[in-house]
Amino acid sequence: MNAKLFSVLLFFGLVINAFAGQDCIKEKNPCDPNLLCTFKAEWHSKALLYVIYATNDPSRKGHKSEDGITYGGTYYDSSMKEANNDKQKAADIFQDKVKKIAPSLFEMPKCELNGKIDDVRRVKDGYSGMHTDEKCTVHVDYNGGDYDPGSFGSSDHVCNEFYTRDFNHEQIHRKACKAIKNQRDADKRMEIAGMISEEIQAYKNSMKLNEAYYKLLMAQCSDQFPNQESVRNQTKTINDLLKGFDARIKK
Repeated sequence: MNAKLFSVLLFFGLVINAFAGQDCIKEKNPCDPNLLCTFKAEWHSKALLYVIYATNDPSRKGHKSEDGITYGGTYYDSSMKEANNDKQKAADIFQDKVKKIAPSLFEMPKCELNGKIDDVRRVKDGYSGMHTDEKCTVHVDYNGGDYDPGSFGSSDHVCNEFYTRDFNHEQIHRKACKAIKNQRDADKRMEIAGMISEEIQAYKNSMKLNEAYYKLLMAQCSDQFPNQESVRNQTKTINDLLKGFDARIKK
């Protein structure tokens, strides 16, 4: 594993899982515009999901959080209405809405150095992420089945960094699962407000890690830009990105 990437994982307090596939971010990578574009797209996609949950977080009503995102509540309110105020049913409805709306809200970012997305390294056909079950165990979702994260990815070309990101996303859910002490805790976690709060933490993790990946790749391409100011201008701050998504979601 790239030593800088190892440091990034430790900095974020992330679990380092040895997936069976290939690392794309290596210590002495030549500049790869397509890889840079692929990681940028993934960063933006996770940031978009973060903002969808954050703008529907009822705890943000009446004030602005440190990330600058305010409550909009469109999907929260409609989910509660469709569920007749059943908070657990509303959580399921909300998650279904996110799956449907996120692809339509996503806009492909402008890629540096004429890079294009490399789907072979971005996603494996049949892979739909990971989940944490009621026993607090993390599984890979692949072709409708559950697979062990430790042995997944050996026969494909997807970047291990994306599997690592998703696995660490699930550590937030796993930690919340293990913290349950009684049925009341379990019920609150399954309600819409608790679900949204937990997803915000998990997607913040995914978003920041993807940002770090992207910036490592930008550093490897720094000699392709006229000057360091160009690199800084291309590497948008996360808050600028969030504000753009926030405005688009609330239209």
